[in-house]
Amino acid sequence: QVSKNFEFLEKSRKQLSKFPSVKILPTVLLAGYPNVGKTSLLSELTESKPEINSYPFTTKDINVGMMKQDNYKIQVIDTPGLLERPFSGMNRIEKKAVTALKHLADIVLFIYDTSTTSGFAVKEQETLYKNVKTIVPEEKIYTITNKCELDKSKKTHFYVSCITGEGIKELKEFIIKKLLKKT
Repeated sequence: QVSKNFEFLEKSRKQLSKFPSVKILPTVLLAGYPNVGKTSLLSELTESKPEINSYPFTTKDINVGMMKQDNYKIQVIDTPGLLERPFSGMNRIEKKAVTALKHLADIVLFIYDTSTTSGFAVKEQETLYKNVKTIVPEEKIYTITNKCELDKSKKTHFYVSCITGEGIKELKEFIIKKLLKKT
């Protein structure tokens, strides 16, 4: 009997160890289509060194990084890319991203790639943004044009480039001001 209990506990421990380490801290969530630069932005905003590649679906799970300001920490969560489809048609990875959107985010940074080097047209990205707004209150969502060194044709809250560093400092300052005034 005791051996079965230990087996159950060990199996449970292994399952729990697969979950990302998410803390109860002010939280920024990065959302958007695959390959728009969410993971690159996570790397720029935090000390995290996630796997970054130039092909879609590199991020297969939730990545977590920490922004530090004085004695404060802000958690930045990079979600796997979302696709335009109903929740019932989503795979396990997409469902994790939607769950994070619903339950973890103090603010959501929705990332556009208006250069379309991600392989997704701006119109498709706009449709996904509208869907995200049905999950998260609009006052929590801020739009970002990433890869702005290639294109700035869409009006968004911020323009950033993870290649040149343009706009990164201003985005960090905004996040700190927005989230640390709440604590």
